Amino acid sequence: KPDLQQAMVHYYDFLTGYEDLLQDGGTLDQPDLVSADGKVVLSNWSPQPGAVSMVGKDMGGREVIQLINLANATTFDWRDANANQRVPNTILNAAFIFTARRPVKKLWYATPDADGGVAKQLSFSSSGNTISFALPSLQYWDMVVAEYQ
Repeated sequence: KPDLQQAMVHYYDFLTGYEDLLQDGGTLDQPDLVSADGKVVLSNWSPQPGAVSMVGKDMGGREVIQLINLANATTFDWRDANANQRVPNTILNAAFIFTARRPVKKLWYATPDADGGVAKQLSFSSSGNTISFALPSLQYWDMVVAEYQ
């Protein structure tokens, strides 16, 4: 098992580093995001068995999409009082198609689960407002941000 104390530090660093995207303003929405390769079953919040839950937020010049990997969760209780929740299977190189509100100029993601939460730019292809991209990995939580032109 990973060092729990170190994991908590990474999560608090992530929450602090991206506070503006996680807590400030915006309007909650349901992003038009689908799996392009079938590696991920997506569901809008609230959690569904066997799915990665997503929550979107329109922030004017950006769309922020939170992906929470609950695909093999045994319970949706946030407090794991009996310490029996399984570590989620890490999903690698999952392909997605996102239909944005406007043309996207930049796409990036960050996760508290790797690389100290440092944001990484994602390559994407576009056709109008529809973009295709791949996430390198999703263990517990990824945040994808589309910045509009």
